[in-house]
Amino acid sequence: MNIMSLIHQHPLLFADLKNLGLSHDELQTLAHTVTLQLGGETDHNLCYVLAALNCSEFIRLADTGEIAQSAKIAPSLAQSAILTIAPWIDRFQLRAI
Repeated sequence: MNIMSLIHQHPLLFADLKNLGLSHDELQTLAHTVTLQLGGETDHNLCYVLAALNCSEFIRLADTGEIAQSAKIAPSLAQSAILTIAPWIDRFQLRAI
């Protein structure tokens, strides 16, 4: 589980991010950068990190300046994307198998 897989698990979140005007490449770069900021790699499982975070902690940890620079998007767009993703972090729960 990384940020991109979280986004793809929730079609409404994915649609909201696309409606902000993010291209597929920008969205992938944004997700990759946030994943790195949370201490993971693209193929690293962040399940326990995501389960331990709440919405406000996620917003605090996300460096929107770095995200904007990495994805080559406006800082306001990076901030909007983080604010769009944040409520979904509160909904993330580990599922026992």
